[in-house]
Amino acid sequence: MLPCAPSCFYSKVPPLRGSAEDWQRRCDADCHDIGAIAQQLRQTALTIHPLVQRLSCKNQPLAVLECCTTLTALAEELEQDDIPTLQNKSVY
Repeated sequence: MLPCAPSCFYSKVPPLRGSAEDWQRRCDADCHDIGAIAQQLRQTALTIHPLVQRLSCKNQPLAVLECCTTLTALAEELEQDDIPTLQNKSVY
């Protein structure tokens, strides 16, 4: 009779590719990365906001004047739509 591997062994072994556990781990990693992207978008919006405020062309119809708002809205969409969409497709 072969001895069973210790439980710590199983946590270090990656799940079988294509298995439900593999899909769940990839989904969790994707959700984490999407959250990090949303944080970066917010940080970028905060970083460039002073530069946008210094522009003298505020009375022109330029996309640059909306970029902070757009980046923040995109971050919210990632957190409120994309992450829950992935989580709802989770097998667990």
